[in-house]
Amino acid sequence: MPLRRSLILVLAGLAACKTVDWKTYTQGFVGKPVAHMTAALGQPVMAIPGGDGGQVLTFLQDTRDERFSGRYNCQTTAQVDAGGIVRQVSYTGQGCPV
Repeated sequence: MPLRRSLILVLAGLAACKTVDWKTYTQGFVGKPVAHMTAALGQPVMAIPGGDGGQVLTFLQDTRDERFSGRYNCQTTAQVDAGGIVRQVSYTGQGCPV
């Protein structure tokens, strides 16, 4: 029983770390050309023009990770300025992958 409980705690800790890692990973695109983000995440599924000549891009990541018997379903949104530089990134979803 103690081994099983320890394993559950370790897996829960790893799942929590993946969310923090995704935040750190996506924040790394801020201040860089949007081409870096599309090279890493693929083409956005939606692009909405912004009032300042920029755009808001939405990326979806929907993958399975058998190591944790889970499915990652993440939506990452980037605000890009008129010069093509990522200015802000946010995400929603369950345990986004890196």
